[in-house]
Amino acid sequence: MELKVQEIKGLDEFLRKIGEMSVKKVLNKSIRKSIFTVERTAKRNTPVDTGLLRNSYETKFKDLDGRLRNFREYWPYVEANQHFFSRSISQEQRRIYNIFERDMENFLDDLAK
Repeated sequence: MELKVQEIKGLDEFLRKIGEMSVKKVLNKSIRKSIFTVERTAKRNTPVDTGLLRNSYETKFKDLDGRLRNFREYWPYVEANQHFFSRSISQEQRRIYNIFERDMENFLDDLAK
């Protein structure tokens, strides 16, 4: 008697779930790298008077979600005048794209092995 892979009940669903979990893990890793990349650039671009604004960045991560914010109440006013944060995001767009591309390529390469 021969057992074919196609005959194993639930195998396709199991493999799909494993793949989804792995992709989520890769995406979460890419999100973290991207947020930290923007944070580094934003800190460099943040105007400094006392240093409070530059030291007030906060990151939060959940599944497939990453957030970077500055919790100083005057941050929006400084950003509106100088656009340092939006400029930081623009400066890092290509690097962020490359982070996701490289991480997914590595994932697919590992999967193919």
